[in-house]
Amino acid sequence: MNPLPLFLILAVVTAITTEDSPDIIPIPDGLSGKGITTRYWDCCKPSCAWVDNIDTPDQKPVNSCKLDGETVAPITDYSGCGENGTAFTCNNNQPFLINSTLSYGFAAASFTGGLDYSMCCSCMLLNFEGQLKGKQFLVQVTNSGETLYENQFDLDIPGATTIKSEVSPDIIKVPNGLSGKGITTRYWDCCKPSCAWVDNIDTPDKKPIKSCKSDGETVTSANDASGCDKGSAFTCNNNQPFIINSTLSYGFASASFTGGIDYSMCCSCMLLNFEGQLKGKQFLVQVTNSGVEYQTNQFDLGIPGGGVGLFPQGCTAQWNAPSTGWGDLYGGVHSEEECNELPQVLQSGCKWRFTFMEGVSNPEVTFTQVQCPKELVERSGCVL
Repeated sequence: MNPLPLFLILAVVTAITTEDSPDIIPIPDGLSGKGITTRYWDCCKPSCAWVDNIDTPDQKPVNSCKLDGETVAPITDYSGCGENGTAFTCNNNQPFLINSTLSYGFAAASFTGGLDYSMCCSCMLLNFEGQLKGKQFLVQVTNSGETLYENQFDLDIPGATTIKSEVSPDIIKVPNGLSGKGITTRYWDCCKPSCAWVDNIDTPDKKPIKSCKSDGETVTSANDASGCDKGSAFTCNNNQPFIINSTLSYGFASASFTGGIDYSMCCSCMLLNFEGQLKGKQFLVQVTNSGVEYQTNQFDLGIPGGGVGLFPQGCTAQWNAPSTGWGDLYGGVHSEEECNELPQVLQSGCKWRFTFMEGVSNPEVTFTQVQCPKELVERSGCVL
């Protein structure tokens, strides 16, 4: 995305008194501050076009349109940026002039950094700074984005940029779902996940997370004992993380929301927004496990070569790994090169920590409960 001028923001409503000179009325106690702009036009269905992402009095989301850009699409239609989707940005979302110093239009925005639907459908008056000082752009917020920073507006301008042909899946919040701040660690102990036991889950169909035989591919019976207890059930190879695009990955994690062992959210999905050096990147994980050592809101990311922790015997039984796993007992391998010590089928997930995560160790996150994407459900066999 290309940087545009800095601006001042002010939450407003409008009442047009004449065509060229509309009254612009600030909202009492509305948002205001300084921010940055970028520009885009990716043609996708706006994220504020999903009912679950808005909080307006009438619960009517932003319009999206059919392929012609004119016919309004049903609100349940999937985005054209996803597989078999039929909903796109409407043509009338492009900016238009009101007078020589004022234009109206639309924008994606974040006031917190990362995905932020809190202000969907609100209007903001942007007062440009620098060379454009004296000009204003009044925008309605119709979208948000994984890569947006705090107080960033991505202006809807046709021909500005696309998403560089990257996949940009719809991410839908769970109404009244969990959210908050959390911490991350990493592990890969090869054990049967605790959410793979029927007694530990509370899903509608009572189907637990899949576990696999020692090849990491063949799915075992839900009753098979864990390989960490001399049984034949282990973590499946496809539980390692994988990249969706340059700012989003999918994967699995062990988690606790209460501290200690917590099976309450087995099979749920959480969108983790990394903080610090990885700000702007996200990891959408399904919860497959829990652990006795965990703090409240801790996510132990499932990363091959991430450390075997309390259960070093699992990877030894499954892969004949060293007695303390690969690398350190806690933390695992130290470099992308050391990932070559793992079985070939696990090396891509190990290297993911040094490519997508840029070698950053245990970043803090903010998290939001979201609907599980089919790519994770197909791997795990479980959905809350």
